[in-house]
Amino acid sequence: MSFDPRQRKGLLMQVGYLASNAYSISTDPIHRGLFVIRNLLCREVPDPPQAPPPHLPQPRISRFVTTRDEVSLVTGQSFCPTCHVEINAPGFAFEGFDAVGQLRETDNGARVDTSGQMVLDGQFVRF
Repeated sequence: MSFDPRQRKGLLMQVGYLASNAYSISTDPIHRGLFVIRNLLCREVPDPPQAPPPHLPQPRISRFVTTRDEVSLVTGQSFCPTCHVEINAPGFAFEGFDAVGQLRETDNGARVDTSGQMVLDGQFVRF
């Protein structure tokens, strides 16, 4: 299968990477971002605890619009932001591709947001 080379630049925009770092029916920005942080930027990020502490507040939103909305809310609680500030940004950059690596512009009817910000080589970078 041939893809438009303007849409598929480099290894990380290939179907194999995108699909292997996603769930069967939804994207997984956490694992996509973690791959970038650990394997490309060579940063150490500890594994999460086996189970979240029982005192984590329950999300107030019963239905999330996008995967990004859900991940941002869930990882913004308790101790999670410590690591997810670094993990989520590169993972969100891949939200323009669905779980099987197909290009997309919407997630559950809402426009996909692939923007982010992170520190690279001591510089704050927005993308």
